[in-house]
Amino acid sequence: MTLHMQQSVFSDAVRGARKRFSIKDERGNDRYSVTGALLPFFMGQHFSIYGTSGHVVATVKEKIKLGTFIEGLEASRYSIAVNGRGVCDIIVTSKKWLRRSIDFSGLPWRLKGGWGGIGSEVKNGDLTVMRLQWQAASRPGATYELAIADPQHDLVCLCIALVIDNIYDTH
Repeated sequence: MTLHMQQSVFSDAVRGARKRFSIKDERGNDRYSVTGALLPFFMGQHFSIYGTSGHVVATVKEKIKLGTFIEGLEASRYSIAVNGRGVCDIIVTSKKWLRRSIDFSGLPWRLKGGWGGIGSEVKNGDLTVMRLQWQAASRPGATYELAIADPQHDLVCLCIALVIDNIYDTH
């Protein structure tokens, strides 16, 4: 299964303002729509994913944002829920002098490859769960292609891609 989403979708968002955009399937049809907001700094961010019926099918909420509590270290925790059930948390850490890292709590998955969609893969052992590849970097309207191995993971993979895009774009 392949999904397409716009890159850097929140780069021009004003704090507190909501944005809405579509996720397309491999035939160019709307598969999902996403609404998100950059909330005041202490409240984090929130994304809701809607199915074609108009009902919320998944959410991503930034639960904890720890600023520079240790010199140069930042950490964020995003909670993913699909159909109202918590699936996993994504923990993002970065230090000025080290690479960013993404860890999954609740799933045996790991991020491998380039940061920010440049050939990033989510792996479960040796199996690729998702491949995130951008189609045209740094161009207005550029999109990511999400190649998802098992369609039952499409919403979790989409949530992961939203977090990666948001973090890459805002850091």
